[in-house]
Amino acid sequence: MIFFDSVLYNEKEFTNSSKGSLFSALHFYQQEIHRINDFEVGVVGLEENSLNIFRENFYKLGDHFQYPILDLGLLQWSNEQELNHKIKILSKDITLIVVGGPMLDCGIKQAIVTNEFNNELSNKHNIIGYQRHRTAVTDFINMSEYDHLSLGEVRRNMLGVEPILRDCNGSNIDLAVIKKSDSNLDLVNNTCGLTLEETCQISRYLGISSGMNFLQLHNFEHYAKGENINSAAECASIISWYFLEGVLNKIYESPDKSNNITYLINNELFEDPITFIKSNISGRWWIKVGDENAEAQPCLFEDYISCRSGNVPDRLLSLINQ
Repeated sequence: MIFFDSVLYNEKEFTNSSKGSLFSALHFYQQEIHRINDFEVGVVGLEENSLNIFRENFYKLGDHFQYPILDLGLLQWSNEQELNHKIKILSKDITLIVVGGPMLDCGIKQAIVTNEFNNELSNKHNIIGYQRHRTAVTDFINMSEYDHLSLGEVRRNMLGVEPILRDCNGSNIDLAVIKKSDSNLDLVNNTCGLTLEETCQISRYLGISSGMNFLQLHNFEHYAKGENINSAAECASIISWYFLEGVLNKIYESPDKSNNITYLINNELFEDPITFIKSNISGRWWIKVGDENAEAQPCLFEDYISCRSGNVPDRLLSLINQ
């Protein structure tokens, strides 16, 4: 069972600025009134001060969605194992914005948006936005380069981020991934990095992913203190707003559905035709190599064009090497 602590909030301050804001669609969780799975999105904190700082900024942003949001208050937890377990259970009923705390690892495939490459995490999660000059060459030895994107790769082709995120079920964003000139965080030594706009675009892609269960603002309480409070809260709130926009524009679709369009391309390097599948709903693409039982992988329209021209796109090479 999930246990929450209700946390007091400045209702007068919110109410005075609530017209047209997210606060107007907000419900503060009461167990005797609310059923969690009646809501699409919930906000949960792991530390009281940082949760209130986030609330004061996030709930003042514009409400473009007309969907009720559930503020769950503080989650009770005593260790990381308990935290991961409770978030995994809770996120089956509601998509969560998790404010702060240690990096969640719920035993599912997660997208980690960070400027530091972690070899251990890279074996089970997708790392987005890491900086190659911060990474030891030994960390790349066993890395699948097609499951991770460096800062330069993200900037070169933002559209290429979406297929890598499409099959992820959880996500973690570290505010340190944002370059210092955008974040204004004194605690972050990051001359290079994603812009805030790029981070928001990635956050929206995360929200759109059909299996996405949560976005965690990892270590938010570390940044939201002292002179950094306002800057950290503003960055975290804007990132969360675009995640929310993604969630509420989510399309549940599968490459196996009969209303998709299938294209077969013969290539002299492959025994079987290469199958490309295009969704009739969203226009998103998948690629499949082998017989009809092979698993389809997310890809881009440009991969189809490249293959149709007789080339072997990188994403196709990644399937061969699996």
